[in-house]
Amino acid sequence: MARSNPSTTIEVLAKTSLENILLINKEGYIVFQSESLTHNFGYPPNSMLATSILSYLKQKDQLFLAQAMENLIGKEIDSIKGETTIRDASDHKRYIHYVAKRQEQYIAWRFFDITAMKKKHKQQLEAVYIDDLTQIPNIKGFERYITNLLKRSTSQAFTIFKLDINDLKVVNDMLGRDIGDQVLISVVKRIENFLGHRITFLARLEEDAFGIVVRRMTDIQEIEALGRELLKHINGQIVIQEYQLVLSVSIGASFYPEAGQTYKDIMLSTSQALQIARQKEEEQLEVYTPFESEKAYRMFTLRNELLRAIEQQQFTLYYQPIVCAKTSTIISAEALIRWIHPVWKVVPPNEFIPALEETGLIIPLGEWIVRSVCEQLSQWHEQGYKIRASLNMSAVQLFNEDIVSVVKEGLVTAGVDPSYLTIEITETIEITKKSVFLQTVENLRALGVNISLDDFGAGYSSFSKILDLKPHVLKLDRSMINDIETDYTSFEVTTALVSLAHRLNMQVVAEGIETATQQKVTADVGCDLLQGFLFSRPIPSADFLQLLATHEPLTPQ
Repeated sequence: MARSNPSTTIEVLAKTSLENILLINKEGYIVFQSESLTHNFGYPPNSMLATSILSYLKQKDQLFLAQAMENLIGKEIDSIKGETTIRDASDHKRYIHYVAKRQEQYIAWRFFDITAMKKKHKQQLEAVYIDDLTQIPNIKGFERYITNLLKRSTSQAFTIFKLDINDLKVVNDMLGRDIGDQVLISVVKRIENFLGHRITFLARLEEDAFGIVVRRMTDIQEIEALGRELLKHINGQIVIQEYQLVLSVSIGASFYPEAGQTYKDIMLSTSQALQIARQKEEEQLEVYTPFESEKAYRMFTLRNELLRAIEQQQFTLYYQPIVCAKTSTIISAEALIRWIHPVWKVVPPNEFIPALEETGLIIPLGEWIVRSVCEQLSQWHEQGYKIRASLNMSAVQLFNEDIVSVVKEGLVTAGVDPSYLTIEITETIEITKKSVFLQTVENLRALGVNISLDDFGAGYSSFSKILDLKPHVLKLDRSMINDIETDYTSFEVTTALVSLAHRLNMQVVAEGIETATQQKVTADVGCDLLQGFLFSRPIPSADFLQLLATHEPLTPQ
C-alpha cells in the first residue's frame, strides 16, 4: 500500500518526542513511527509503515479499537485511552497505556510501556494468595482457583480433598509453634512427593488443613483408593528436632458437580465429609455423598453444644468390667465417658472427645471424671467390692500442670488407696521426649497410682513408649486379638509380648474379647486380665453394681 505523508508539524513532533508515537490514517494503517519505537520496542525505522495498527494489538481488543478509531475519524468522539498489549519486534507481549487523538486527517497514538509495573503489581497481587510459611496458595488462592473453574462454560468434573492434621494444636501448645510449623512443611512435602503431577492445585486452607484439587476424577471407588494411599503415605513417624512424633491426618473428599454448584456449597460438603472422617477410629477417610448430610448436621450440632452440655451435667460415666483371665472374676472397671444428649440420646466418645480436646474443655471435664471415678471406687469398697478402676487421659490433660494435684485431691477426698486407680495413657500423635509430659507421668506414679499403656499394638506403637512411660500395665489393642485363634503370626506376637511384659513386671490386659475361643487362647498365652463384650458392654454405674452382685465367672473351656 502507498505511504501517505503526514504534515510536517506532526512529523517534527514525532521525531523530537521521547514518547512512542504512531500516526494512523483513516484506513487504520501506520504512516509514521517515532524514533523511540526503535529503542523501546526494537522496530527498525519505518519497518511498521503500511501495516495495520490492529495487527500489533491484543486480539480481543481489536474489534473495540477499530470501532473507536472509526468514531475518531468521523469526529463522533475526540479521543480514546486505555490499556492493552502490543507485540514488540521480538514478538513478545508488552503492556501499554495509550491515548489516541485525532490530528488533522490522522490519528496520533501515544503510548508508554507499563510491562514492568504490571509484573510488579501481579507479583504483589499473587503474594496476597500465597501462604507465607509453606509457600503454597492460601485459602484466598484456593477460592479464586475453584471459582474460576466453576465459571468456565466447559467445567469438567473435579475432586477436592480436605486434609486435616490431627492434634496439631497439641503440638503447638506443648512443644511450640516452631515445631508445629515444621510439621506443616513436612506434610506439604509428603503430599507433593506422593501425588506429584496428579495434583492440579494444592493450598493451605486453615492452620492445620490443606486443600487438594484433582481434575477429572469423580468415581467414588477411585477417590477412596487415592485417599487411602494418601493416608498411608502421610501417616507415620516424623522427627522434628529432638522430638519423635507420630503424624496422623484425616481426609474428607467431595466431587463436582454432586457436592454443589458454588464454592461455598462444595467446601461445605467437603468439610462435612472431613468431620465424619475425624470421628472414625481407624481409617479416617470419608467421601461426601448427599445422604451423609444428616450425620454431618448431627456432628455440627454436638460440637456447638459441648459447653452447655458440661454446664447442664449431660455427661455420665459408663463402666466396663475387666476380669481375671484364669477365673473371670471382675478385678477392675474401666470408666468410659458418655454424653446423654436430650435429642440424640447416648452419644459415643469418638463423636465428641476430639472437639473437647481442641477447645480445651477436656480439662474441666477430665477433672470431673477423676473425682467421679474416685467417689465411685469409694462406694464400691464400702459395699464390699474391693475392685480397681481405670480412666483414660489424653496428652492435653497430661500437659496440664494441675492434673497431679487433681488426682491426689480426688483420692484423698474419697478416701481411696491410690493403688486402686489406674491411669490409661493413649496418644494419636505421640510425644515421647517432652520432659513435662514424662514428668507428669512420673509424678502420678509417685502418688501410688498405676500407669497403663493403652492400645499397644495399634497404629504406630513402639517399644520406646514402654521405655519412656515404664507402665505397670500393658493393654493390648483389640486388633491383635481379633484373629488370634486363627492367625499364627498374631498368636506368636501376642505370646512374645506377654512374655516380655511379665519379665518387665507388667500385667497384660487383652482388649476386645468377644468369643469363648479368644478368652481361652489369651488366657493360655498368659494374659493376666481380659476385657470385652463377652463379659459385658459398658454400662451405667447402677447396672455395674448389679453386675458385681450377680456376675458368674466364665471359666475358659
